[in-house]
Amino acid sequence: MPQKIFKNENSIIEIKDISKKYGQKQVLRDINFVIKKNDKIYLSGENGVGKTTLLKIIAALIRPDNGEVTFDGILLNNDPKLRSNIGYMTTELMFYEMLSLYDNLTLVAALYKLKNVKLSVDEIVKKFNMTSYQHNLISGLSSGMKRKFQIAGAMIHHPEFLILDEPFNTLDQNTIKLVLNLLKNYTVIFTSHDANLAHMFCTKEINIKNGSIHIIYKS
Repeated sequence: MPQKIFKNENSIIEIKDISKKYGQKQVLRDINFVIKKNDKIYLSGENGVGKTTLLKIIAALIRPDNGEVTFDGILLNNDPKLRSNIGYMTTELMFYEMLSLYDNLTLVAALYKLKNVKLSVDEIVKKFNMTSYQHNLISGLSSGMKRKFQIAGAMIHHPEFLILDEPFNTLDQNTIKLVLNLLKNYTVIFTSHDANLAHMFCTKEINIKNGSIHIIYKS
């Protein structure tokens, strides 16, 4: 199991003074906010304002030009055990098209070095109601099924903290209900083009405009 991030009810993830440029374009500028245990944070803003960049920085996939992300005061980039407690889902469809859904999840479980790979895969397949098509090639699945697989892959190692970029995109209503129910016990930061759905689920909304936090809404 991953090392716990949230050791107690007062534990926090802190995003401190995050800035990022691509060439001459200032994408993020002095971003500051806190994520508490069981928060469901909706990261909103127009296309191109830096939402995905910020999520990747929090997930330690890219480094900011300035600033840092800490978990209870520990720098995320300095602690691989803490990073293993993050589940990250990107908007890009990242999988092996000519392998089955089951085999793709097996690869994900192996990458996380889970002790019992088969048990972990069987568990997540059942949890996401994917048994009927688990041995189908990914290339033959619908976009909604692929999206569900991606969310399952982000959760397979039982992280405490999930970073989800457009998780509800292409999902049908029944699957959205399933995913929302599964996310209840997680701390989550996510983006979504469905503002109504996002507002129903989130406990806090952070809006980015011109590279900076424009306003924070609390439920």
